[in-house]
Amino acid sequence: FTHLQIVVDAWKSNNFDVTPLEELLRMFADKIASQQVASNSAPVEFTPNFDGYEATFSRMLLPPKPYQVEGMDFMLKASVVINGDEPGVGKTVQALMVIEHLRLTQVNKSALIVTIAASKLNWEDDIKKFFGERDILIVSAQRKTTHEAIKAAHARGAYVIINYDVLKKYFDILISREWGFIVYDEATSVKNYTAKRTELSMGKDAHPEYNIRGKIIPAQKYVPGILHMSQRIFFLSGTPMANRPKDLYNMLHVAKYSKAKSFRAFAKRFCNGYETNFGY
Repeated sequence: FTHLQIVVDAWKSNNFDVTPLEELLRMFADKIASQQVASNSAPVEFTPNFDGYEATFSRMLLPPKPYQVEGMDFMLKASVVINGDEPGVGKTVQALMVIEHLRLTQVNKSALIVTIAASKLNWEDDIKKFFGERDILIVSAQRKTTHEAIKAAHARGAYVIINYDVLKKYFDILISREWGFIVYDEATSVKNYTAKRTELSMGKDAHPEYNIRGKIIPAQKYVPGILHMSQRIFFLSGTPMANRPKDLYNMLHVAKYSKAKSFRAFAKRFCNGYETNFGY
């Protein structure tokens, strides 16, 4: 909260219109104040709701923390979820608990995990640490993982872990099938709408206002993105808004947030966007 206040004050000193953000900060302040009053009057300890989750927790080798159960409960309430918990809280574990829970009843059990190269082995370690041996395929361009291997892993309902840098190489096979779950770890990796990884993830018309010098791509040239290939999508990031509100747009657009239907409307509402002779 304090960090956001400093950022807003800096923008305000540079004559930016920060009215929407000030409204958001006031909401945060009121919520914090109400929580402080409640904590001063009577200490309240969070008790996780285990109802319906017993089968999932019984398969775990390590018990989850109460706040991780709360995060799991939150992530089960929507098909597209942005988990912005702080680093170290256990976003990976929460995503895995949701996947393992839904796998009990869901027919398509395949899970595509997209992350940075340095985190691929960490995901494998966490899967084994909390759920034991699972069918896992780590996609590696150096080890020359084949398209057939990914196809077979998908058919088995395996965890397929891939890094952003090789999405282009394996794009055709990734987009040729429906995935039970798609996880985008370090999701701010696709915040830049001009990046190739963003186009591969969201499709060629992700930002029609900016494609081909402002002209919308014709329908026959539309190419769906990887994020179109699942009904369950989880964005994980400890810093969902690394610098500016526009960093949130891609995730909110996929989540079908009402004010993120187009980047132009989002930028005008939250980023002080305006028209110039050089474009919007």
